[in-house]
Amino acid sequence: MLDGLYALRAANWQLALTDRQKTRVDELLLESDSVTVFFAERCIADMLAPGLTVTETFGAYCDFCMDRGWNPVDRFRFGREAPDAVQRSFRLVTRHDIKGGDGKAQRGWKTLRMRQPSEVAPE
Repeated sequence: MLDGLYALRAANWQLALTDRQKTRVDELLLESDSVTVFFAERCIADMLAPGLTVTETFGAYCDFCMDRGWNPVDRFRFGREAPDAVQRSFRLVTRHDIKGGDGKAQRGWKTLRMRQPSEVAPE
C-alpha cells in the first residue's frame, strides 16, 4: 500500500491511463458524437453528385456504427442531428427536393455522396 502511495506522490498525484484505457475513452467520446463522425468519415461533397436522402444516410450510418461496434442513435435522433452535422462539415442545408430510390422528393442534401471504399481512410 505504501509503495502505491509513493508511486502516486512521485507522479505528482496523477493517475496515468493505460493505452487500452485511453483508446476506450477516445472510442466513447467518438461514439457520443457518432452522427458527426459518420458524416466526416463516410460522406463527401461533390458538385456532380445528385445528393443523398436522410433515409439513405441513416441506413449507411447504422452500418457504420455496427462496423465500429457502436450503438447507433435511433432514426428520430439521427433526423435531428444530421442536418447540423452536415451543415458544420459541408456547409450544406437540408433540402426537400432530393430524389429518393422511388423517384419521389425527400429530405436530404444536394451535392453530397457517400465516399467510395478507396476514399475512406483506414481506421
